[in-house]
Amino acid sequence: MFSHIYYIVSTRAHPKRHYHWEGNYPEDTGQWGNQTIDALLSARVDQRMTPYKGKDVPIEERISAWLQKMELAYGFWFQRIGLRNERSYEMRIQKSLNSARVTLADIGYGVAQFLPILVLCYYVPIGSTLILEEPGTHLHPKAQADLADLLIEVITERSLQILVESHSEHLLTRLQLRIAEQQIAAKDTALYFCENENGVSTIKSLEVDEIGNIRNWPKDFFGNVRGDLVKMAREQMKRQKKAED
Repeated sequence: MFSHIYYIVSTRAHPKRHYHWEGNYPEDTGQWGNQTIDALLSARVDQRMTPYKGKDVPIEERISAWLQKMELAYGFWFQRIGLRNERSYEMRIQKSLNSARVTLADIGYGVAQFLPILVLCYYVPIGSTLILEEPGTHLHPKAQADLADLLIEVITERSLQILVESHSEHLLTRLQLRIAEQQIAAKDTALYFCENENGVSTIKSLEVDEIGNIRNWPKDFFGNVRGDLVKMAREQMKRQKKAED
């Protein structure tokens, strides 16, 4: 009943400059993401594939594509180091087409924290259930929004069920947009808000309609962004008018 359920915590393992791979084939990327490199290397040796747009492609292809789309990296490579029988590797990341290839430990922390999530989405068996805590940790706003598209892809292409804990407005807004665009149906999503009242936490279901609107959105959870923008515009107009007088 509980097979093929994979959980990953919000603070993943710190990246290293080199990794030792014993040739093992892990079940997943590990609760802390500490088996991510083992998973990538074993998938390469095993030539692991994933369905995408009606055909099977190497999982590395989709992982690289998402790193590029999210503007996190141009690509990644493994470089063997040390003696031939040591099985020690460096994972080299290239940020852009013309940048140097550096180790995973020497690139932005967001890449290292997100990589276990990305690899997990393609490494686990089709039909698996993922439980992800704060998958967008240390990602810039565009990447947080693109994360919603990644999740929709693997839900659609790989039949994954994904439970996400997140505080990201960018992820949620992109999900609402995709519901409005009919890329995912509202009935195939479920949103919940955990609220603390007088020391008691309660979970409330958020009502999402077919065009992505949330009918019972918690007041000021993300702050009053729209109100702040309106006030800022008014103040700008006042100052501009004062300067012209």
